[in-house]
Amino acid sequence: MLNLLLNGGYVIYDRLYIYSKTLGQEKCQFLRDWTEALEQFTKKEVASFHSADDDIIPVDKLNSEERSIMVFDDVMIENQGPIEKYFCIARHGAADCFYLTQN
Repeated sequence: MLNLLLNGGYVIYDRLYIYSKTLGQEKCQFLRDWTEALEQFTKKEVASFHSADDDIIPVDKLNSEERSIMVFDDVMIENQGPIEKYFCIARHGAADCFYLTQN
């Protein structure tokens, strides 16, 4: 996932939303540090990190003028309703979704 997000040309996006119960992991912290440095350079918000499924932005609230990447990581035991909507209609809000899980 990091390679897709950090290496130019693979995935094009303006905004990155990370939803995970494990935001303290080393790779997630690396991504947070990288986006903070990018935000200082661009002077605009690039990413947001959320640990609660209540924080999932409704699909219809996304800015369709911006390409968004939604990453749902380690949320298999959470309420899937808001997440399911992204996989059904997110393309209309200019969003691409990734669902990362382990079993």
